[in-house]
Amino acid sequence: MAGGLSWTFDAVTIQTTVATTVLNIPSNMDNVMFDGTAYNELFGFCNASLIGSSAVLDVWLQTSPDEGNTWRDIANWHFTAASVQFIQVQGRTGGGAAPIAASDAALASNTVVQGTVGSRFRLKYRVTGGTTPTTFQVSIYLKD
Repeated sequence: MAGGLSWTFDAVTIQTTVATTVLNIPSNMDNVMFDGTAYNELFGFCNASLIGSSAVLDVWLQTSPDEGNTWRDIANWHFTAASVQFIQVQGRTGGGAAPIAASDAALASNTVVQGTVGSRFRLKYRVTGGTTPTTFQVSIYLKD
């Protein structure tokens, strides 16, 4: 029987521009190691509500293969206006010839990296350009 895991990060409201900030998984999932299941797919969506015309929001979904010691970007959502954006990561794709380097809020705008994910997840976000409130929320679903 197919199953999966899902969770929603707490909604975040930012009143001014902010430097890159870490948002860990919700407290009820904090420090949870997934059970070793090889997940076939990761689905995610980010719902962003930007008030004002000058704000830019970047949100990175990151994964860690080593219990949070090293992080790697697997997706970036880039917003210049209110919208909802979806991502899909195929966990069992053919691997590339070169290793994937660790990256920390460096993945290009609206990019998704295909391949296996680690046992931990977190978000990083940054708001630039505007001083009016920005609100976003991310939900993730892992499917085996």
